[in-house]
Amino acid sequence: MFSFNYFTYSFENPIFIDVVNTSSKIEEIPSYTFENPIFMDVENTSDKLEKGKILYKFKFINDTKFKKVRDCNILIELIRNNIIEAIELDGYLMNSIYYFFNEKNFNEYKLIFETLKQNTSIKSVYIKSCISKYNDNMKLIRPIAKVLKVNNTITKLELSSCSISDEGIKLITDSLIENFTLTKLKLKNISLMTEESIKYINELMKVNYTITELNLSLNKINNKGAEYIADILLTYPSLLKLNLKSTLLNCDAVKMIISAIKQNPTLTSLNLSDNSFYNGIQEGIMYISDLLKVNSTITKLNLEYGEINVNGAKFIANALTVNSTLTSLNLSANNIKDEGLAYISNALKTNSTLTSLNLKTNLIQETGLYNLSSALRQNSSIEFLNLSYNMINFYGLNYITELLINNSSLTHINLKRNDFNKNKIYTYKIEETFINILKQNSTLTSLVL
Repeated sequence: MFSFNYFTYSFENPIFIDVVNTSSKIEEIPSYTFENPIFMDVENTSDKLEKGKILYKFKFINDTKFKKVRDCNILIELIRNNIIEAIELDGYLMNSIYYFFNEKNFNEYKLIFETLKQNTSIKSVYIKSCISKYNDNMKLIRPIAKVLKVNNTITKLELSSCSISDEGIKLITDSLIENFTLTKLKLKNISLMTEESIKYINELMKVNYTITELNLSLNKINNKGAEYIADILLTYPSLLKLNLKSTLLNCDAVKMIISAIKQNPTLTSLNLSDNSFYNGIQEGIMYISDLLKVNSTITKLNLEYGEINVNGAKFIANALTVNSTLTSLNLSANNIKDEGLAYISNALKTNSTLTSLNLKTNLIQETGLYNLSSALRQNSSIEFLNLSYNMINFYGLNYITELLINNSSLTHINLKRNDFNKNKIYTYKIEETFINILKQNSTLTSLVL
């Protein structure tokens, strides 16, 4: 089934995967039989929070959607019976504790974690929007820490948008010293975090080798914090993924981290997006370029919103001509324009390992498309290409259509929100053109216009 905007066409041998906007809706919770049956009331997401009520989110085993309820007894029963595999205590719950604080709410909160100690099905725990300047956050952290000391099922812990002090982070890291189950630790947007918290994480990872993914995004990391991260990279033998998105890293901090990565033998995924390296952006991009020239482990690199511009694109392109490991590169929202894309395109003529390239929101126009399409005629590795939110007009679109006739490796291409699809008068003609092309192309499975 081919789908373009609101028009749908059917063919005998469909090769197009329809891309839809999946706004999650709350489905009715399946019924389960317990020793003491309880009514499972489903909370509609549009309802407003009632004063003193707590909203819990959880998902069933083999179910990708979170369900929401208000009754703590329901959640505890599900945990006790090992029915659910993930639980999220979101802002509704935290706000109810903070702004409608009472002993009953907090006792419910503690009871959830007491029950978690014996649970054998929950693998992911999310604590979100725990923000307060007035209450003791340690009261919320202690129950979590106690669970992590004894639970041997939870593999992922995420604390995001929380006001947790360094002391609170130390409670978490201390509880994980003898926990050999947790593999993913995410501490995102912890408003009270300082370099001391990163020091505690560093100390943890010197004795616990099971954590493979560390996410410290949306935290302000100074040079001392960067020094601790560099030490982790130099001494920790198991880290595979590191996310430092939006951490206000300056050029000196990036230099320390990149130098450590050069000596790290395990890291496969690095996210430095939304860091403009402030006091020397081009120098920062040079460090990353130099890393790519010698690194043989990183397969995924995210530099979105890095303000690398045309000159930065040149440095990245130089690295791509010699790198033989990177498979996924995100350069979206970097203002590289047609000139910067020319450098990238030239590198793609010789690079044979990159399979996914994101060029979303880069002011790319007709000339850039000409160079890119010419390069992709010679390149046989790129499978995923994102050109959405650029300035591609009808002339630029012609280069894309010619490319699709000749290219045999592209499987996914995104052209959403470009100049050519602003004029609805030509929508049908564009769709008809692509339909005819796709009949000749046997590899493309997803096209977004």
